[in-house]
This record gives sequence, structure tokens and C-alpha cells, in this order.
Amino acid sequence: KREKNEDAVNIMKRVTLSLLLMSSISVNAYTFNENKTSCEGGFAGACYNLAIMYAEGNEVEKDDTQVAKYYQKACSGKVFDACYNLGMRYYKGQGVKKDFNQAFNYYKQASNGGIKKAFINLGLMNAKGEGVAKNPTQAINFYKQACDSGEALGCANLGLLYENRAVELSKKKYKKKKQRNKNKQSIKSTYQQAVIYYKKACEGASPLACNNLGVMYDNGQGVKKSTKNAKVFFSQACDAGSDDGCKNLDVLSSR
Repeated sequence: KREKNEDAVNIMKRVTLSLLLMSSISVNAYTFNENKTSCEGGFAGACYNLAIMYAEGNEVEKDDTQVAKYYQKACSGKVFDACYNLGMRYYKGQGVKKDFNQAFNYYKQASNGGIKKAFINLGLMNAKGEGVAKNPTQAINFYKQACDSGEALGCANLGLLYENRAVELSKKKYKKKKQRNKNKQSIKSTYQQAVIYYKKACEGASPLACNNLGVMYDNGQGVKKSTKNAKVFFSQACDAGSDDGCKNLDVLSSR
């Protein structure tokens, strides 16, 4: 969670950048032995099924090492969901040694293979400098690709990047009035970009985006200050399962 704003008036909580770590689960109508035979015969889809079976403990004992092993085989056979899931394993250190470089590489393979949600994790790793040099501009590019493909979390993370950039701009001090005015305009336009992407993410049912959008309306950042609109978005966030949204709604209601 983000820290509370230093200004006592701006007490609302925001939600931070998120990584999409959900595995893709296949519908597997074959037995373990059938999948094993097919995998050994070069059918990558069967290798993917074996990874899922080891992950779920279906017909075999759960074994993270075997999960990673078979995701690797499936990824090599161009099952790109397997590349994504293997990236997740390297990111978290499940069944393999934690390795951000490997995680980034497998997410990249997944994105090249059409797995749109991989762009979210690539964006976050660029934003944080994990497995690659920190590059906010590249993070924005990845998040935009995720957002444009319909991944609401990509839009939400993009909104937060713009918001963070606006906060950094607001910390800069200039002696000349012309420079101060120019920076003030940059802050305003950057907050407005954050609002655009938060709205898009909230429309895509992202609770963290609805919550953060409520904060923006409560603070009047990038939008006209509106307690009414803040309540609407906090309520949406709360209904979608956001604890912060519920807490912020309570705070606003008690003022």
C-alpha cells in the first residue's frame, strides 16, 4: 500500500503497482501417463498438461520442480502460456532459483507469442528495474500495450506511473516564474493522464483503479475536486473487493 499523504486533508490510501501472477489452467481430459507419453513424443501441449498436474497434485504429488521442468518443455514447444507461467515461477522462485533475468526473458517470450497479460509484468519489471535496467519510459510502453489489449491492470498501473511522475514533478523547485509555470502545467497534464487511465481501468473492473481514482477526486488532482465523485469510485472499489476502497469510503462518510 502507498503511504498516506503528508497533508492531513489528503488521508486516502492508494494501491500500488501490481504484478499479474495468475497461471493459465488448461482443460485436461487425459491421464498422467497419457500426457507423459505424448510429452516424451514431442507434443508440447501434453508437457503443459503435466506441469498443471504437478502444480495441482492431480494423479501425482505436488512438485514445484517438476512443474517448472514441464513448463520449460512446453515453452520450448511454443506453448506461450507455459512461457508466461515459467516466468512467474522464476519471478517468485518456485521450483527454480529466483531469477529476475530469466523471469523477464520468459515474459518476453510469452508476449511475443501473443500472451497480452505478459506486458503487465514486463512493465512492472521495467518500472522497478528487476531483470532489466530501470526504464519508466519502457514500462509505460508495455503497460500501454497491455491496456490497449484490454488488460485493466495494465491501465491501472499506467495510471499510477503517471501519478507518480506528477508527484515527482511537484517536488521540483524553480526560481524563475516561467519555469515554475511550465512545471505547474506539466504536473496538471500528467495528473490528467493518470485520471484517463484510472478511468479506463475502473471501467474494466479494476478495484485498485477505482480506489485510486476516488483519491484523485478527493484531492482534486487532474480533475475538479468532488467528494460526490470520490464516494462513487470508492464505493465501486469497495463493491469489487478493495479493503482500501471500503476504508476510504468510511473516512469520507465520517467527515
